[in-house]
Amino acid sequence: MKQEMIRLYNAHIRQKRMVFGPYFLRLYQGELTGIIAEASIEKKILLDFFFGCNVLEDGFFYFKEQKIEGGFQNHLMKDQFKNNVSVVYGPSKLFDNLSTIDNIFIPHFLIKKKRHKKIVDQLKEYFEMDLPLTQKISDLSFFQRIQAEILRAVALQHKLIFVADVNGRLHKAELEKLNRIYRKLLQRGYSLCLMESLNNIQINHLDRVYVVERGKTVAEYGKGEADYYEIAGAVNAGLQENQYQEMLESQSRRKAQDKERGFFTIRTGRNNGHISMDLTFRKGEIIEILCASKDDFAKLKHELLSPAPDSTIVFSREGKEKSCPLKTLLKKWKAGSVDMADTDHMVFENLPLLENLCYPLSLKLRGFYLSKRYKRAVGQYAERLLPDIPMDVEIRALSPEQLQRVAICKWMICRPDILFIFIPSTFIKAEADLLFDHLLLQLSLRGVSVFLIAEKYKVESEVIDEQAVFYKGKNIGHPAGDSGNSPAE
Repeated sequence: MKQEMIRLYNAHIRQKRMVFGPYFLRLYQGELTGIIAEASIEKKILLDFFFGCNVLEDGFFYFKEQKIEGGFQNHLMKDQFKNNVSVVYGPSKLFDNLSTIDNIFIPHFLIKKKRHKKIVDQLKEYFEMDLPLTQKISDLSFFQRIQAEILRAVALQHKLIFVADVNGRLHKAELEKLNRIYRKLLQRGYSLCLMESLNNIQINHLDRVYVVERGKTVAEYGKGEADYYEIAGAVNAGLQENQYQEMLESQSRRKAQDKERGFFTIRTGRNNGHISMDLTFRKGEIIEILCASKDDFAKLKHELLSPAPDSTIVFSREGKEKSCPLKTLLKKWKAGSVDMADTDHMVFENLPLLENLCYPLSLKLRGFYLSKRYKRAVGQYAERLLPDIPMDVEIRALSPEQLQRVAICKWMICRPDILFIFIPSTFIKAEADLLFDHLLLQLSLRGVSVFLIAEKYKVESEVIDEQAVFYKGKNIGHPAGDSGNSPAE
């Protein structure tokens, strides 16, 4: 029988003046547990609790099956967290100006340095980590900092490790290495808890899954019981598999009518000596362009967003062609773009959510804001597109995943002819993303042609109509091999 490390039962947690709950959570020795939460505040409440920054208002807390009362015994709870729990979160808790090995052994880094190096070398070999020990933390990659924090937890003999909001910033290969590290930690009796959004968590790897929504636990699943569509419905106010299947059928019907839709061709700056890409597509198609390298990704992004004078789009129907400069389409808001990595410029923080959603349409249709009826209609439509995001929410309260969805939805409302979505390799998921596919289908059904510009890795999706590879400044056709999420060759 596995030892129960932590149990929260009917627990209410106070964060400043707000009380959240009830929470139900059990962590077992040697198990990998997942907590799925979409909003950043949901994760922060629990993380702050295990950091010891907020307190148990009421309910039950057990550590290694020993009951600790909330209220007057909160100091005992904080002591247990300090001595047994490590939290690995996006904002690093390491000291940037110290080396990796010094951070791991703070506050004892000035003594027994040779012994410390020997210990860390052994741990690195056991966990198969490629981690420089003498470099400053500020010089490490994000993945290397995560490894350093895990080694620090091991050095401190903290048998409970929480890891939050990490997966979305890692490549597939890095995620695989991290999973191998997790398995070795579990073999040594550690208990691990991953806190991620649904899009960034690998459900099949988990022994236990909890869903946290609106400040409380709303679902619990054992190993093999978790259902992706059921969880998506819980965290997105009713997005169910049957809705998704209905949209796939609508896409199939649209494909059957493609012969009547005519053709479009993007011809990018063929005279500038750097880029040469002709790509023919139909209205409403979803096309993936797989860039073979970071340089190819940057070049194509620059060409599509700052096109050369000879970059055009040619409309062909019934044997007739009409050409238009790509720059003109961008200027008239008939072509739009979303950069998944640029969350700082996706929306305006000083504007309400509804005005952010209306912004491209208001520039495309002058005087749009003069009609309250139009704004009300947009609000009702947006509530269906973003059921988990209240229209009165502050922009700064949205998670990165929610910001990305808002950025896509504002173009769905504007309804351009073409939408370019740039996806750097760190934002490409190892598994299909139901919520992202749902938005792509909505765009397709509204007649928007979507270009997914992916860096190095293929996007896992069953809604993509066509694929092409961009290599050394040229379109070289379809990707080789299967449609798996593998690096471009």
